[in-house]
Amino acid sequence: MKTPSRDLFQLIQSLSTEEKRFFKKGIHKENGLYESLFDQIARQPEYDEEVLKQKFASQLDANGFSFAKQYLYQSLLKSLEILYREQGATRQIRIELNTVDLLFSRELYHLCRKHLKRAKKLLTGVDNPMLWLELQDWEFKLERAVYWQGVSDEEFEKMSSDLEAVSGRIRTYLDYFSLNQQFMYLLSQSGFVRASTDFLESAGELLDREIFSDEQYANSIPSRGIFHNTWGVFYYLKGDFSKAFHHYRQLFGMVERNRNIVYDNPQFYVGMLFNYGVIALQLRDLTAVNEAISKLEDLPKGASRLNARVFYYKTILKSRIFLDSLHAEQPDILSSEIEPQVPRFRDKLNKVEFYAIYFNLSLINFCSGEYKRALHLLGHILNDDQIPQFPDIFLIARLIRLIIHFELGNLDLVTTMAGNIYRFLAKRQLKYRLESLVMQYMRKAPDFTDRKSVIKYLSELKTELSELRKDPEEGKIAAYFDFTIWIDAKIQHKSMLEILKERNKAG
Repeated sequence: MKTPSRDLFQLIQSLSTEEKRFFKKGIHKENGLYESLFDQIARQPEYDEEVLKQKFASQLDANGFSFAKQYLYQSLLKSLEILYREQGATRQIRIELNTVDLLFSRELYHLCRKHLKRAKKLLTGVDNPMLWLELQDWEFKLERAVYWQGVSDEEFEKMSSDLEAVSGRIRTYLDYFSLNQQFMYLLSQSGFVRASTDFLESAGELLDREIFSDEQYANSIPSRGIFHNTWGVFYYLKGDFSKAFHHYRQLFGMVERNRNIVYDNPQFYVGMLFNYGVIALQLRDLTAVNEAISKLEDLPKGASRLNARVFYYKTILKSRIFLDSLHAEQPDILSSEIEPQVPRFRDKLNKVEFYAIYFNLSLINFCSGEYKRALHLLGHILNDDQIPQFPDIFLIARLIRLIIHFELGNLDLVTTMAGNIYRFLAKRQLKYRLESLVMQYMRKAPDFTDRKSVIKYLSELKTELSELRKDPEEGKIAAYFDFTIWIDAKIQHKSMLEILKERNKAG
């Protein structure tokens, strides 16, 4: 007599409460028979098919019962597939391998093989050597558990050869990973905005290794990801935006061809899109920037912190399109779209992100001539006692506030604030020419008696500021805000919004 299959029973017993709830929620009401069969099997401490057949004798004959079991089994697998589909292939593989672990401890080796087979099928579309190693480890464990029964010499050689190939890819990945971590540590010590010449020299020496000399050495997707991301960041900080964009374009294409990365590592994906957009801004490639924004907007809703990060990235890119004169979008529309959403994400954003959003919103209002609104938004930054931890954005915010008070005619306040900024610079030993040049003008400006002298001094200031943007270190801080927008508005007796629109038309 044929032994009844216990596969359905074992599958049901392996389900979590969430998985059971999801299945029962999705099953059609007209399929009450299958829900009842599910419940009866779930209640059994040990599988007893004869008891089940008796319970359903009035509804199912022997063939019908066999069909119902198979249908329920397939429905459960489909339900699990739907539940975990959005979690990405890697997480699905992890679930399968965790199931193998549970089944192996119960010596249910035939079920282990089924789940390993499913994991292997999923892995064929995922270039992840670490997961391949884990799967191969389980394959060897299973064969050892049954003393290699049924495994031929040729099959063993194939398993060993596959293991050696994966081991080689892992060694390469770990080499990339180690160097990348050293690179990121050096960057954290230098600072992303004002990456020093010393950092660039040290980073250049670090990347002067064979594996970073050519992409061909990166023999897996994770390795290629590190290769292009590291070079992209390095060239961006060096000011070579064309080379930086080349590497991020390669990275962008790699991810689009391997969409499982989007689900398996959404934090990496949205960060990559943001960096891609930021570099495209430097190249004034509006098409590429909008491509990044569109990809961010198309993402399905994820975890709350991820949603906040996506909001932050979209906000910065949209703001910079306007501020960098790439598109003459109506500032009031842009500001009203962004500002109401900021409080909703306040607890999910870190301080740097929170300050950056309000900083860009204040610049949008400043360029629009909404000076009092800009001052209010700057207050979110300047009224925080901990902001000096981020001196770059704090300093530029203080310079913008200084200019606003000058525009509002608060000249006595301008003199007082200028002295405070000088003391701030001296205390923190921040000696960059951009700050000094703007400060020199603001201290002299109240003494100008005629428009001719103002225009002459501003023209000289504009020339010096334009030269600063060519300097790798000064250019990074100058990129926070192009003060020549304000200078051109003063010289030409126009609004900053008009200057932005003219620059947009000129390209």
